[in-house]
Amino acid sequence: MAIDNSDINHGDFEKIACIVFVSITPAFFIAQFASRILDKQVGNDDWASLAAFR
Repeated sequence: MAIDNSDINHGDFEKIACIVFVSITPAFFIAQFASRILDKQVGNDDWASLAAFR
């Protein structure tokens, strides 16, 4: 099966990859930021119980 390097397919792949990257990256940073805030607000013992509760 030949690899199709047409501009249309390449453009579609780049659009999909960009959308996935743009949607995943902020979610990752928001989750990291939220975990830092929760870690400061909640004690370490409470944080461990929350993690176990999930």
